[in-house]
Amino acid sequence: MKKFAALDIGGTFIKYGIVNEKGEAVERRETPTEAFKGAGFLMEKICGIIESLKVRNAEIAGIGISTAGIVDSGRGTIIYANDNFPGYAGLNIKETLENKFKLPALVNNDVNSAALAEMWVGVARGRKTFFCMTVGTGIGGAIVIDGRLFRGANFMAAEVGYFNKQGMGEYYENRASVSALIARAKKECGADENIDGIGIFKNINAGVKAYNDIFESWIEELCRGIANVICMFDPGLIIIGGGVSRQKIFIDAVRAKLTGLLPGVFTDGTSICAAGCGNDAGMIGSVYELQR
Repeated sequence: MKKFAALDIGGTFIKYGIVNEKGEAVERRETPTEAFKGAGFLMEKICGIIESLKVRNAEIAGIGISTAGIVDSGRGTIIYANDNFPGYAGLNIKETLENKFKLPALVNNDVNSAALAEMWVGVARGRKTFFCMTVGTGIGGAIVIDGRLFRGANFMAAEVGYFNKQGMGEYYENRASVSALIARAKKECGADENIDGIGIFKNINAGVKAYNDIFESWIEELCRGIANVICMFDPGLIIIGGGVSRQKIFIDAVRAKLTGLLPGVFTDGTSICAAGCGNDAGMIGSVYELQR
């Protein structure tokens, strides 16, 4: 059975391991990303990780990379990355890895990788058209149409976090991400400076009114963006990933709020569900196109 080296490069951690041709993560590890040390350091770290995987798995058939940022997946080059990844834009990861390891390598945006994982072994198995989004520090999206990722003319399709409300900086993710929810909890509920999403949902699930009030308002902001996606390309299935999606109250609230934002003809044929691949999604999806 073929095995692939798989890396999921996030802002805080690199998750890495071995994924087989059935879409099973058979080895999982993680290490701090330390992207602040620069692109050269990060590229060396990526190569070191792959070397370590090859020592334990001599028959690696290819390398899959899932990464934060906007990615030209054809060339395997980073087009854009935020300030957490200094020097990352312009880095050709695919070429570097193929030259060094003499193995095929693929590089995809992290949410695109998650969508491929869900289509392969997750909740979108058997579905040809759907939308996948992640809600966390920011908001990301991925579009699958007729069983293929739609990447757009400039590899920027489904960058829904940049939906614009009133001008530069008034982005969707600034109002509807978990980061935005945490900021509101600190400002409006007097939450502890170190509170995180889990802490906020403990208060929401406990029925604390102030937290329930901001949750209702936040869900409406989130669902306005989802409603726009539904109207734009009728995905039939919307998958939501990120830690927040594991909260039952969250998925139920999204479903309920959407019915109040759109005519029934739009929502009746659209399923909303939590992602199924969890923390392995980026790794699994990164190798999907290698095994085909």
